[in-house]
Amino acid sequence: MCPGSRLSLGRIGRGEHEAAAEIASKTFQSNPNWSNAHFLLAATHARLGRLDAARAAGARVMELQPGFSIAGMCTAYDMHQSIAAPVSEALKLAGLPD
Repeated sequence: MCPGSRLSLGRIGRGEHEAAAEIASKTFQSNPNWSNAHFLLAATHARLGRLDAARAAGARVMELQPGFSIAGMCTAYDMHQSIAAPVSEALKLAGLPD
């Protein structure tokens, strides 16, 4: 995981959604074909109430990584529950599978 991803996830965990969205946007701009950039966008958009944008980003995650699951992502990144819970909730709102 790139440093931007860790920063964005940490900001979501702290409820700093605007800051998380800015970092996610920069991560996306640096690599728009990376599924992690899209799941970060999906989570931050969902947290900011931008559900259409969150769902669009979630759909792109599934295009780039058809086997994606929220549980798999949380396990792969060994997320602490304080981060995993709000990120998981946001990704569910974005339409990504458990």
